[in-house]
Amino acid sequence: RVVSDIGFPLKELFIWGDDVEYTYRAKKNGYEIYLLYSAQIIHKDSGYGFKKNKIDDKNAWKLYYSYRNKVYVCGIYKDYVSALYWLMKGLFSFFKSKNTKVYAYKLKGGIDGLKMLVRKWLNNPSRQTSHYK
Repeated sequence: RVVSDIGFPLKELFIWGDDVEYTYRAKKNGYEIYLLYSAQIIHKDSGYGFKKNKIDDKNAWKLYYSYRNKVYVCGIYKDYVSALYWLMKGLFSFFKSKNTKVYAYKLKGGIDGLKMLVRKWLNNPSRQTSHYK
């Protein structure tokens, strides 16, 4: 019933954030959200695919999507401050990092998330976009 009411998760939020956005959208449309603490998700690649101090050129691209989607989802469902927080976090980590190539993904992702928000807001100033019923 949820899918028929609010649609599917957004394909634009590739890899991370689609579940968070979908949860916010379901709640906004009157669905109750439950958390099952005993549930477990087992990833073949042992989690996010990157852990603190283990980010390298092979998996750093995931940071781009992580930050882009956090900025976008926070801007749509929370507030501008939350979206700017993630953008600034990417900016500061870029400047303090020893591996700027890797952390540039965070900064680029945050900027692109902000661009996505601006496009949505310009197309519909009420912030109610076509995929939010």
